[in-house]
Amino acid sequence: MGLAAALALGARRAAAQLAQNVELVGQIGGVTSAVAVQGRYAYIGVRLRLVILNVADPAHPAVVGWMGVLPDVVGDVVVSGTYAYVAAGDGGLRIIKVSNPAALTEVGSYNTPGWTHGVVVSGTYAYVADRGAGLRIINVFNPAAPAEAGFYDTPGYAYGSDGLRTAAQPGGQGRLLEQVW
Repeated sequence: MGLAAALALGARRAAAQLAQNVELVGQIGGVTSAVAVQGRYAYIGVRLRLVILNVADPAHPAVVGWMGVLPDVVGDVVVSGTYAYVAAGDGGLRIIKVSNPAALTEVGSYNTPGWTHGVVVSGTYAYVADRGAGLRIINVFNPAAPAEAGFYDTPGYAYGSDGLRTAAQPGGQGRLLEQVW
């Protein structure tokens, strides 16, 4: 190995070691990766945050609240009642109380074994597309204490939630696996 290669390797190792000592303390802006709309509010995933916009006047959307930094990128968001259910990658399923959009509160979470990509809520269950860990079915009857009710090991990666949304509608249970996978 030449001197230049050895120096470059040493610099990469030093940078990697330094990165282990870095703590994320904030995040501003970023790619919008998810959106859900309920009433006059749009709930958007902006990198590591859930942001709520008042869209009552579509020509002038306004930020009314945002969640602190979540453990990973928001991949999907669904709003049901007074809760937003967020698929947060390695951070699993996050449950956020949104009854007061200006003061969001995380009330519960479930750390799935995979990487959460999509979520759909039907009744008291959240159906989570969990990449290599398949479909996870989480009982969210008590949002402060979500618990896994079951899972299906999909034949490939479980990514999206579009098929889940279709299947989670009343009467759609029989089509669940063929539409998602």
